[in-house]
Amino acid sequence: TEFALMFYETGARLWRNELVLASESNKLEAIAFIRRLGYGDRTNTYGALRESLAFDNDLESVFMLTDGRPTIGATVEPAKILADILGRNHFRHLNFNTIGIAVNPNTEAFLKQLADGSGGEYRRAL
Repeated sequence: TEFALMFYETGARLWRNELVLASESNKLEAIAFIRRLGYGDRTNTYGALRESLAFDNDLESVFMLTDGRPTIGATVEPAKILADILGRNHFRHLNFNTIGIAVNPNTEAFLKQLADGSGGEYRRAL
């Protein structure tokens, strides 16, 4: 099994530029990366999704965790994000699995549509 991590707020930051084996040492390094991250006050959902479409060709699934609606980026309108990302994904075939943490009903609907439109799943966390 391979994995990668991307943190997104104003922009997107990658932990590694490619998928890595899910070895014990890589998992520990990933945890250390996460612990060093601060909290952002912006949510560049569109930018993160675009980055994931261009990431390693062996990538099959994306797990997007968010606590808020899109607030910054080339577009912040959920309908435009869905149309663009799902349209581009017809060629890429990624499964977008989404996890909403205490999100409002509009953001939850957006996350469900993104997951459903790509063959992924949506989960709500409180």
